[in-house]
Amino acid sequence: MVSEMSLEESEHKVVQIVHNPQLPGQHKIWIQVVFLYPSDAVFIWASNKASAPFGSMSLAMPSLNPARRGEIVSSTLTGIGSVDESSNRLSRILSARFRRQVFATTELSGAFPNDPEEVTDFDATLSTISSIIEQEIKLQRSDSD
Repeated sequence: MVSEMSLEESEHKVVQIVHNPQLPGQHKIWIQVVFLYPSDAVFIWASNKASAPFGSMSLAMPSLNPARRGEIVSSTLTGIGSVDESSNRLSRILSARFRRQVFATTELSGAFPNDPEEVTDFDATLSTISSIIEQEIKLQRSDSD
């Protein structure tokens, strides 16, 4: 199930998805990706815990739109995780792959990277988020043509 909504189209976009695994025994993964425009910043929240999503996390940055100079662009993510090794690794991999500022917070069950189940969930999360970012980049390129 994918739900997508745009909040002030020119400023930021939120994509929410629930990754349903194909293999029995794997966890569902709740993912939320926030694109803050016109910057290249991407904020990610992902969790495979049954209680997810819970809480909230607010993100804000100054508007780079000349017509809105001085205004703050903000968004709230549903759910909040922690910045641990899997969060840092996800941020580094995606930042390098897409040459964007990617900030990730994850809540994946297990002890990363020693727990094979969490590594599998991490790989599924990375793959799903990569697809979301690739689609958004294609959309941005087609809109600018």
